Amino acid sequence: MKMPRFPLAALAGLLFPLVSFAQTEPIYHPTVVAVDYDSALRPIVAAVGESPQVTMDGHLVKMRHDAPYQLQRAAAYLAGSAVFEGQTAGAHATAQSFHWQQCDPDYPEQNWNISDTLERHGEYSAYVTSDRDQKACYVAVVFVDREYLADRTPDSSAQVTFESIGDLTKGRRTLISFQFKDFDGGGKHYDVFPLLFSHGMEIRTNRSADNIAFFRRQDEQIHRRLLERYVEANAGRDHPLQPYLRVSPDLVTGFGTSSPVKVAVTGTVEETGELNSVEINPTVDPQMNRWIRESLGEWRFLPRLVQGRAVETRIKIPLEIPPTSPTS
Repeated sequence: MKMPRFPLAALAGLLFPLVSFAQTEPIYHPTVVAVDYDSALRPIVAAVGESPQVTMDGHLVKMRHDAPYQLQRAAAYLAGSAVFEGQTAGAHATAQSFHWQQCDPDYPEQNWNISDTLERHGEYSAYVTSDRDQKACYVAVVFVDREYLADRTPDSSAQVTFESIGDLTKGRRTLISFQFKDFDGGGKHYDVFPLLFSHGMEIRTNRSADNIAFFRRQDEQIHRRLLERYVEANAGRDHPLQPYLRVSPDLVTGFGTSSPVKVAVTGTVEETGELNSVEINPTVDPQMNRWIRESLGEWRFLPRLVQGRAVETRIKIPLEIPPTSPTS
């Protein structure tokens, strides 16, 4: 996943320039599913049955359902939202034995042979209700190893299955139910989260928070590698603090501001590059205060180095939240 890199902040007095949340990453990580096809990473933009499709030379091309797909952070959600209810998911492996007979009268005792096969399959079902009409929708159901989410394995591979669900009508409860094949559970325990799309853009749902753990785990892996290379490249040297991932607060539907909200934030960037001990002054609306704190917990820095050693740094960050509509 490509992480956005921002210009080095002006650190006179350890005060950052004004940061507008209009230019930061969304906390809920809108997603795009991509596949490596014809020497290029291409986003999935549609689905027919269980077959996802990409655009190539102006035409839709079907992909294999078992191709190596990647989940990546997208720029934004499609307008609208939806609610998933009653989700169930399962996977099974069925062993089958086939007896077949050779026609060799000279060796009757060898006429019968046994072949074993293993079929792997699963099923998914849920109801979804959209707050507006949405066209050509499809769902990508993602299975993630719980051991990875718990930081007990570095293997970030996830399995994803697709299904076309057609148009969604505003306010109508629509059943999504399908079976899929070639699911290799491998004896693992999985967390399951659905991603709802229309024309390649994710529609935010009440399950969108489920993928936060997956993306946060990926961000942590990337951060560790960046931090190691950063310290190695600056061995024995001083280096100023550098932010590279900034996340905006999640202002939920129904919350609105008629003018920009400016907030002064003070915090400590730890040796690990995480921002802690956050103080918000002046105190704003308690709900917004909570959202800002949550988003700042996702920020990542390359810490200040003194003779090659990472040290804590107390910083001040003036923030600006742009006006939002109460119905956005």
